[in-house]
Amino acid sequence: MNEEQRQAKGDRYRLWAKEDGLSEAIQTIKQGYVDSFTNSHITDTQGRENCYIAIGIVEKIEAHIEIVIGGGKLAAKEIERVKKEQLTHKPFLNLI
Repeated sequence: MNEEQRQAKGDRYRLWAKEDGLSEAIQTIKQGYVDSFTNSHITDTQGRENCYIAIGIVEKIEAHIEIVIGGGKLAAKEIERVKKEQLTHKPFLNLI
């Protein structure tokens, strides 16, 4: 995947996460598992373990989304750096 593709993917994830409500949905889902965990019966060990696993999975998904968004930001910076370098680069002149 080249830098432009990484930037575009990061931008799409950022829009999806921030503007389309994905972050809010993830927080709602995670809070639901936390509530189920804390409100579980003292003998419901399996239920708490399932909630614990589910919370971990949701957090991994959330972390992946943030990594992709961050990669897009880094790609955008790299693209900008290359563009600036190309503008300031002066071709080598052979003086004979």
